[in-house]
Amino acid sequence: MTASSQPHPSRRSVVTTGLVGAGLLTLGVPGHASAGAATAPIRVSPQRRLRTMEGWGTALSWGANIIGGWADVDARTEIVDLLFDPRRGLGLNSTRYNIGATENPSHDHMRLGSTIPSFWPERPGEWDDTQDARQRWVLEEAIARGVDRVSSFVSSPHYWWTRSGCTAGAADGGDNLLPEHLDDYAAYLVDVVTLFRRRWDITIDSLTPLNEPAASWWKAMGRQEGCGYSRPYQAEVLTAVGRALADAGLDGDTLLSMPEEWAPSWTLDTVDDYDADDVAAYLGLVSTHSYGDDAPRDDLRGWAHERGLPIEMAEYGTPGDAGYEPQHVTNALNLARRLNQDLRQLQPDTWTIWNAVESIEENSVADTCWGLIHASYTAGTERFYVAKQYYGFANYVRFIRPGFTLVDIGDPDAVAAYDERTRRLVIVYVSYDDADRTVTFDLSAFASPAGMVKRARTSATENLARLRPERYHHHAYSTTIKGSSITSFEFPGMPLRHS
Repeated sequence: MTASSQPHPSRRSVVTTGLVGAGLLTLGVPGHASAGAATAPIRVSPQRRLRTMEGWGTALSWGANIIGGWADVDARTEIVDLLFDPRRGLGLNSTRYNIGATENPSHDHMRLGSTIPSFWPERPGEWDDTQDARQRWVLEEAIARGVDRVSSFVSSPHYWWTRSGCTAGAADGGDNLLPEHLDDYAAYLVDVVTLFRRRWDITIDSLTPLNEPAASWWKAMGRQEGCGYSRPYQAEVLTAVGRALADAGLDGDTLLSMPEEWAPSWTLDTVDDYDADDVAAYLGLVSTHSYGDDAPRDDLRGWAHERGLPIEMAEYGTPGDAGYEPQHVTNALNLARRLNQDLRQLQPDTWTIWNAVESIEENSVADTCWGLIHASYTAGTERFYVAKQYYGFANYVRFIRPGFTLVDIGDPDAVAAYDERTRRLVIVYVSYDDADRTVTFDLSAFASPAGMVKRARTSATENLARLRPERYHHHAYSTTIKGSSITSFEFPGMPLRHS
């Protein structure tokens, strides 16, 4: 499907079928249930509480750097509504602000949109707080719509503090921050946090000074900012930034978040090294990306919980596996598979999609489908459309709202969440194959023996479509799950049964 054939819908027609509610999860790798005949009842166990969700978010970064400067104010406002407005859109309540680095002015190798303006645009120590106005516009508009958590991350130091003289990485993919400038780097980041508080009255809730640091692919003249750090060097960065935050009196308001590795298993290896180096005391938040293998996430969750640290799933996105077909349902199913795994096993406080507004140009050339919304990054061509992943993500975030508690449910293809205040149960169920299946949910842990079930579904032909309500009886709910679909079930009026 070509980009030009994709009209963007009005902001009122996109997610008005979504129902406010909640629903979440349990343990196991999703996607292995068999299709066809009815299986054993799936028990929902609200007494087994997993984690209270604090938020859903997106990185601003490249997409915000583009659309925040569009001359078509209605179009950029519509995109912000689609992502952050709780009535018209997803109602995301968390953002990740990308602190940019100054690139060597003789270089021209970055992908469209990925060069985030720096507050030191020309030389060290010369501040210009008018820089990065496009990303900041999106941030401020998001806050106006209810965003209550602002985290920040950095992909590279300024080029003049690097070994290679390039913000894309070292020549060999290794450590690129010059050790003699480590303290300068830490001080600059803390100064940016202070600038946001004093200049724009925005509190940065967490600061991550690196991005996928153990990866070997951050190399000079690459297409985006990046910087490698060996694990021993990461410990030095953690210490330097932790001390700088404390010296500025910010450590009580801005958590130091690390290590932001590419996969949870990498993150676990890194934080284990932090323990060995006796520097973990500076860590305020464990952040990880969720790419890579399907290794269980339980051990990383255990490491953080043992130390009383919150967990942030700070980045995940999927290119899909159907080529450049933005409306192909497998793109949404791939996203849902990782959501189920993370929510059931990692149980993060917040879950963040990478760069919700992705490039039409980059996706079409690479034959991929990154992003919830696809927008033209080419100057002067201000158009966008909503991709299928948006609706699949909406099946989670429109229902499992901040404050809902993830609870155990006995099927790896489902997540469940419960809000004790409103007595609302939500289940999100994913079918990864084409065959329909019949499932029965055991609701015997709840006091209500019968009632109404509201439903919304995303499939090959549906985008968060409101379905006819059904009823449950005798503490059980049986329904047919459509093949290759994501369905949200909302059960209002579900007080817990007390033994």
